[in-house]
Amino acid sequence: LAALYDGAPIRLKMLPASEKMFYCTGSVFENYRKSLQKVENGTSPTQYEIQVNGVTGLTFNGITLLPVYAWDEALLDPNNTLFNINPHLVVYMSKANNALAIDGTSDLGGVDGFFDKKDRKAYFDAFFKMGFNFILDDLTVYNTGAAKP
Repeated sequence: LAALYDGAPIRLKMLPASEKMFYCTGSVFENYRKSLQKVENGTSPTQYEIQVNGVTGLTFNGITLLPVYAWDEALLDPNNTLFNINPHLVVYMSKANNALAIDGTSDLGGVDGFFDKKDRKAYFDAFFKMGFNFILDDLTVYNTGAAKP
């Protein structure tokens, strides 16, 4: 986390902490939490911050860490190119620097939905490719961590 924070591009450093986020594997999140508990030795950790309605979360220099446990699961898949190479992933970025990417705008109109009164459920059907993209490279820093032994 420190290396990503210190090595971030100037444009990312200039943003307020509230506009940035560390997205990380659950392994990074849990390791950081345990290291804070060890450092604080049972006292109230100053690295924890009250967020909303008394719910606490981990922060690093005021920037929230969000664990993405699906990444840990994906890294266990032998077909994943990062399998057995990088067990810990971290992305440090502006919260506004990500976008849903689709093949074309016409795909957005291809969603069909209806409400079934009997089941009292809404059903939606769609068929198109989509993914996740970063908008600006200089508002994103990533680290794939240490290799497994």
